[in-house]
Amino acid sequence: MLHDILSMANTITPNPRLIVCGVTDDRNICGISKPFYENNFWTDIRSFPTNHPLPVEVETFETCDDGDAKLLVIIKILDSQQKPFFLTRDFEKNGKIIRAGVVYGRSQSNNTPRTGTLADAEVMELWKVRFGLHLSPANRVLKLVQDVDRWINTTDPTSSERSLSYHADFPEFTLEMSLNDRSRYGEFWEPWMERITDAEYKRRAAETSLWDYHLRYHGTRLRSGKLMHVRHTIMPMPKVMTPSEYEKPAKEMNYSIELDTLDYFVSAICVSDCWQPDAPPKNRLSEFDYRILEDTSVMFPSGVFHVARRRPNNGGCFTE
Repeated sequence: MLHDILSMANTITPNPRLIVCGVTDDRNICGISKPFYENNFWTDIRSFPTNHPLPVEVETFETCDDGDAKLLVIIKILDSQQKPFFLTRDFEKNGKIIRAGVVYGRSQSNNTPRTGTLADAEVMELWKVRFGLHLSPANRVLKLVQDVDRWINTTDPTSSERSLSYHADFPEFTLEMSLNDRSRYGEFWEPWMERITDAEYKRRAAETSLWDYHLRYHGTRLRSGKLMHVRHTIMPMPKVMTPSEYEKPAKEMNYSIELDTLDYFVSAICVSDCWQPDAPPKNRLSEFDYRILEDTSVMFPSGVFHVARRRPNNGGCFTE
């Protein structure tokens, strides 16, 4: 079972791999015993001495076959960027050994033999996945921006009209920020501001500034967008929530600041140097969410636009 899981975890595919336990090779449902599953099965999987925790989920359900309830177990091996997976020490059971440090893989329905290993070229492809090198620069930058703490700001964009940041591990990827000409030579205005009727809030909204950003690879522009500087925080621009609303007048449309988008992570990079350096990384984006909520509630009246809540973790990917 360990050999199968390691081999499947080291397969390059976005789809989950499934191992069905409780069905014979000739497709008869035999089930497995509950005491075996409850006492050994999941414990064994979690105790494997691997270099990274295996991306495994286990699901169980009962089915009736010839009137008898049978327990089936589905082992789901999820795709993970942490490949290659391998053991940190030998694992022996029933006279069979899975060797430490060996990278097993799978081709169609065949695993790498326990006494063998993947070829150099195949192992290299797995390491490329680990570091995101298998992606094109345009797609790779979408993953790098999510490592907000790995970007080094050379200039504070809130006190200058231009700044440059670069990724600490891959400095060929840079983020350029500059004050938009509309903010440099005129007042800030966006269609959603038509929904503001209070004079004081209109004055506060006019203090917002517009910023352009460009993500580059060796100087080549990959992605661009606009952000707004509200009070103390650079954040995404509100966008129309549903495309069909474009037919409505601006004041009747529903606007939202969406989190976990490209604009969101670029904004987080811009203010990452404002956080305490010893704060746990897992709290950084939550702190940024709080800052967006706080500053927008002070500067804009309730109901002008909606701030989306953070979505559950989706494997390190996001949709533009």
